[in-house]
Amino acid sequence: MLARTASADAVISNPGFETGTLTPWTNSNSASVVANNVHSGSKALNLGVSYTGVEQALTGLTPGATYTVSAWVKNASAGDLVYLGVKNFGSPDIVATSTSAAYTQLTITFTMGSANTSASIYVWKNAGTAATYADDFTISAPLLQNPSFETGILSPWTNSGSAAVVSGNAHAGSKAVNIGNAYTGIEQALAGLAPNTTYTLTGWVKNAAAGDVVYIGVKNYGGSEVNTTTTSAAYTKLSVTFTTGSANTTATAFVWKNAGTAATYADDFTLAAVPLQNPDFETGVLSPWTNSGSAAITTTNAHSGTKAVNIGTSNTGVEQFLTGLAPSTTYTLSGWVKNAAAGDVVYIGVKNYGGSEVNTTTTSASYTKLSVTFTTGSANTTANIFVWKSAGTGATYADDFTLATVTSQTYSGQNIGFNTQDPYFATSASLNQMYDKIVSTGTKWVRGTLFWDLMEPTQGTINWTQADLIFNAIQAKGLKYNIVIRSAPAWAAGVSSTPDHNYAPTNGTAYGNICYQIAKRYLNRGVTIAFEIGNEENMQFFNMPSVDPAKYTNNMLKPGANGIRQAASELGVAAPTIMVGGFSPVEPAYVPNSVAPLDFMQAIYDNGGKGYFDTIAYHPYTYVSPSATSHWTFTELQSIVDLMAAQGDTNKKVWATEVGWATGTGEGEVSEADQATFTAGAFDTWFGLPYAGPMMWYELIDNASYDNANRENTFGLLHSDATWTAKPAYAAFLAKIGP
Repeated sequence: MLARTASADAVISNPGFETGTLTPWTNSNSASVVANNVHSGSKALNLGVSYTGVEQALTGLTPGATYTVSAWVKNASAGDLVYLGVKNFGSPDIVATSTSAAYTQLTITFTMGSANTSASIYVWKNAGTAATYADDFTISAPLLQNPSFETGILSPWTNSGSAAVVSGNAHAGSKAVNIGNAYTGIEQALAGLAPNTTYTLTGWVKNAAAGDVVYIGVKNYGGSEVNTTTTSAAYTKLSVTFTTGSANTTATAFVWKNAGTAATYADDFTLAAVPLQNPDFETGVLSPWTNSGSAAITTTNAHSGTKAVNIGTSNTGVEQFLTGLAPSTTYTLSGWVKNAAAGDVVYIGVKNYGGSEVNTTTTSASYTKLSVTFTTGSANTTANIFVWKSAGTGATYADDFTLATVTSQTYSGQNIGFNTQDPYFATSASLNQMYDKIVSTGTKWVRGTLFWDLMEPTQGTINWTQADLIFNAIQAKGLKYNIVIRSAPAWAAGVSSTPDHNYAPTNGTAYGNICYQIAKRYLNRGVTIAFEIGNEENMQFFNMPSVDPAKYTNNMLKPGANGIRQAASELGVAAPTIMVGGFSPVEPAYVPNSVAPLDFMQAIYDNGGKGYFDTIAYHPYTYVSPSATSHWTFTELQSIVDLMAAQGDTNKKVWATEVGWATGTGEGEVSEADQATFTAGAFDTWFGLPYAGPMMWYELIDNASYDNANRENTFGLLHSDATWTAKPAYAAFLAKIGP
């Protein structure tokens, strides 16, 4: 029983002790094979209690090659110390340790000396209090060895001419290979490749004399030789991609030069499997896709080429496990699918990548390109992609999948900002602390509500204390101000009291006056200001006692816009942006006492609202889904944009004045990992829209004033503890902010 390396010569014998004996391990004291405390299989190694261990000599290793040894170990008594080590490989011992009472994988990577072909691996324990167990040893090597020649020798590359390792002209590090002048090269036999698998070989090369031709290529892999060339005198990255044959596990990589006039140098090679394999099914087999139903390769109904996969009719699909992904990286999976019977639903999706499953669908009977975007978790390098079909009436076909890395794009902080929890109730010190934090993010906008009922509880007497405190802090920090004016006082709402600050006005003249007074006080003081007339006016919660688009238009939008524009005119400044208050993307069937955003917008036009706003604000919340897959939220927004265009309001930039995800385990909450993934994707989704305007995140900090079991209080990118501990989403947010 052998645990093999990628180089077929080096093995660990009896790696899981399933032979029932120690041989060929040598025993340094009381070690024995046992049939309990196994990691896998039916046997394991019991090292003993103190000053005991086992060792095995490995032969047939390659000078200069790099290997990785791993083993699973556990201590019966937590705190005992067990070592995994490697020695006699041409450098000092390397060890890894564990004190855990649970099976823990220890891993060591080592590079052989230039003349060494053997090494010894061992497990050892000094003083202890109880037994220690070990199991399942492995040794592996990179598919491509000595890629950067830093060992100082060519091995395991072989020399086909005058090539030699040199200490100058390196691409990186201190060494490279000088290929020579003419009819010379190097090659390396690659072992341990997987059949029917696509790989990319990459290397950097340069010519001392521009015009000389140097080749990088691969041969003997089960297909025709592939190569590429350069004549450049500067280091140039060359890449070739190849797919091994159905029975091929080896190949040969090479660098070659024909006639030339001066030296050529090569350095820093890589060989990596392409994460998505057999994307177009042209191999004629499903592998490495796995079949979850009746899927099969077909030579009809291909999107391109000669083959596709017939998914089947009902409750069937295919799936592929992807490896070699990069952590915290955004990818887009695309594939072409079609249904024989229009109306059948087929899904393409991704799961197990460090976030919640993402998928998209089509019911089309013609080939349709579906795409989903996902961002791997901070420790995730694998994922599962799938095509799935539930009930159906005819066959479904899929073909031509691609997986592409999405270049991380940043967006100007000039167009991004934050909601902060109730600045109207904050102290001067806490406001300055919050706004300093916003400045540190590189964003510029602050969205805050001025509560009319608190500013003017008695008609005609306005208390400016808190409003001035907020404005002065924003002004001092050089920020921009998105002001929301809402919450009518009792005297303007026709009620006896407004305990929750959520009543809509019945007195439009009075609302117009407070908007005028606020604009007149702040518009000429050097701060960029935008006004939002109300908040989520299509929901009852902020617009008690009931949602009424006609009353909103006549009692808030029209008088509010008139008051703000009058103040700007009197001050001699440009009129600021005025927005219809941020729509909530509600579906009335699920949210009682609400109006769909599109219907509300239509009612604004029907009640003469055209001309009283510059654009709209929208809250593209997607509940517990990423932005890219929330079809209702963005379909509804597109419908509003189309309606505005039909009314002559074209080229309006929509403001996303609230967007975010609550964290927790309750309804409507997501994990902190998902919040981070969704946050990164939200930027690309929003700013990818042709009508995207500024975006205000909801919100910077969790609300410490209320029960955090309530999802309204856990949207923050920062926890509400004393030091504002960052959630993972905070780093994801910062990574998207540009100048």
